[in-house]
Amino acid sequence: MYPHLQLLSYHESHLSNLLTYAVPNLPTYFLYNILTSNKFSWEQRKLSECAGFRRGSFPQPYGNKEWYDGEEAMPFVQVADVADDMKLVDDTKQKISKLAQPMSVFADKGSVLVTLQGSIGRVAITQYGAFVDRTVLIFDRYNQDIDKTFWAYIIKEKFIDEARKAPGGTIKTITKEALSDFDLMLPCFDEQKKLGAFLVSIDNLITLHQRKPLFFRYIFKTWEQRKWSDTVDISTEMVDPTSGEYDDMPHIAPGNIESFTGRVLDNVKSVKEEQLISGKFRFRPGDVVYGKINPQLGKYFYASVDGLTSADAYVFNGKNGITQTFLFSLLQTQDFFKYSVSVSKRSGMPKINRDELNAYSFLAPGEKEQEQIGNFLLDLDNLITLHRRVPMKR
Repeated sequence: MYPHLQLLSYHESHLSNLLTYAVPNLPTYFLYNILTSNKFSWEQRKLSECAGFRRGSFPQPYGNKEWYDGEEAMPFVQVADVADDMKLVDDTKQKISKLAQPMSVFADKGSVLVTLQGSIGRVAITQYGAFVDRTVLIFDRYNQDIDKTFWAYIIKEKFIDEARKAPGGTIKTITKEALSDFDLMLPCFDEQKKLGAFLVSIDNLITLHQRKPLFFRYIFKTWEQRKWSDTVDISTEMVDPTSGEYDDMPHIAPGNIESFTGRVLDNVKSVKEEQLISGKFRFRPGDVVYGKINPQLGKYFYASVDGLTSADAYVFNGKNGITQTFLFSLLQTQDFFKYSVSVSKRSGMPKINRDELNAYSFLAPGEKEQEQIGNFLLDLDNLITLHRRVPMKR
């Protein structure tokens, strides 16, 4: 598990554009200090060990008009009142009457809420006090020092992670027992505060982007529409693994790659150990390798060594002004993911072929800006990998 990258993946669809102007201002030195400092360590905990929680409540039946509005009515939070930006809506749809308030649960300003029905897993940090419905859970106590901003992000990411593993990519229901058993990775309190502030700063950039379209239209005026067929070379260099020439090289296939992270797992063997027979694609340091079967699994990596990969993968190299690191970051965008999954459904076995890749188009800045984006994300991946080598406490 990549604790830092999992949190940042919430912003994945925005990063490829935002980092163009954000890179010079993002505190990369701060990330480096966090990830490499010996004084920081992440600990694995069950959710129930870290925090206490309870559902909200509301008197029944819902249709009783006495439960709503009137003098001294208060905001009443239901699932629809938890917005996508990790806040409550400015004004809740319903107001709970003074009569019903003793039969509900009050959440103070600054509480962390998560939805448990309908759109399961929406998270908010309340910007005002409100009574809460039974379809929403409240974290009402913490058993250790917890930064609530960091907690909100990590809870949201945990639900996203659980949804990825659920049939159809959707959590149908969540029990108290299952929630209590969630495994979380937590750093010390100081690191929580810094990471929480960092993630909020990205959210603020996104908000600025949404509110100032003319300004950002100027910022992105140098971005051009590019076509895959004109900018990416798909290697055809297939070699014979039985020749003996490649025996000591690693064989890295999609099964050796962690989904959506670009991390090569620890189960890699050499070509000789694998006793490979059929033709394999050759890759070199700096090449980008992408699993073409089941693109919904997000299998890709940036090569740092010489090796061979499966015939079920492609080896990519940018050309005509597209850099390797930017190409690698492009594979991780939501736009490419959605495209690859949509075209792969045309056949019985989900797969994206060369023609479908060549038809893909995307926006790209100049090479200097590409390097800023690609190198920032690649450096972040490398720092995360370095941090993973520090033993986690349990």
